[in-house]
Amino acid sequence: MTRRRMSAAARREQLLDVTLDVVIAEGFYAATIDRVAREAGVTRTLIYSQFGDLPGLVSALVDRETATAMLGLAEALAPMPDDADFVEVAEALLRATVAAVQRAPRSWAILLNPPEGGPPELHERIAAGRALARAHVQALLISRLPDEIADPELAAHIHQMLGEELVRLHVRDPERYPLTRMLRQIRESATGTLAAHTRRARR
Repeated sequence: MTRRRMSAAARREQLLDVTLDVVIAEGFYAATIDRVAREAGVTRTLIYSQFGDLPGLVSALVDRETATAMLGLAEALAPMPDDADFVEVAEALLRATVAAVQRAPRSWAILLNPPEGGPPELHERIAAGRALARAHVQALLISRLPDEIADPELAAHIHQMLGEELVRLHVRDPERYPLTRMLRQIRESATGTLAAHTRRARR
């Protein structure tokens, strides 16, 4: 039986999958042309023809994985019901983010825990994702809390960092850090913010 030849698009995805395997397991420094060719069972020439060079391969990998993760993040940042308070939207946002990570765990792996040797564009994409999430949280703070919040930018930084760390802990060790535990913590933090702001607003 004649083996069907893999299409160029399918081969490209295979090579990116192999590269991702290496990067997650050993870091970007381990993802050489020789290593990827050996793991994929292809020649170096084929990789060069697909990506040009090693930076081209790494850049294509970063583009693919961050695009997948950012799509999930955009879905997680979807508008919340108008009648939901800050505690409810904080909990919903954490649930949605965890769900997005679970749908594409390998893509999120290099964003939540960047492997050693990551290219500048990876860190730029991570920073852009954090900025997007932080802006969303800031908008929620302003819209859900009564009157004016003292420092919405700083408060958004704190809540965004907390949410990211809770997701990271849950993904790293879901048995020790189950979603119920993470949700309890985010509710406590959001409730504290709401209560403190309400007390200040009454003065």
